[in-house]
Amino acid sequence: MSILKFRGMDEVVSRANAKSYGLATAVWTRDIRKAHDIANSVRAGTVWVNCFDVFDAAAPFGGVSNRRWDGRWASTRCHSIR
Repeated sequence: MSILKFRGMDEVVSRANAKSYGLATAVWTRDIRKAHDIANSVRAGTVWVNCFDVFDAAAPFGGVSNRRWDGRWASTRCHSIR
């Protein structure tokens, strides 16, 4: 986890989206509107608000960019089809 200083929400979103990995991100804030704005703007498979690494095993999950965990990625790179 990284905690970084920032000057504004545009900088936060720009930094997050500039990364080549997009599995998950977490946002800590008292302002739920800001949390929703960031969650809608950041390209990530999972966005947590005021928590981290909380999963419901029944919920679908995945990523974007170079770290996708969807059926295509898993079936072509993780498993041998016999």
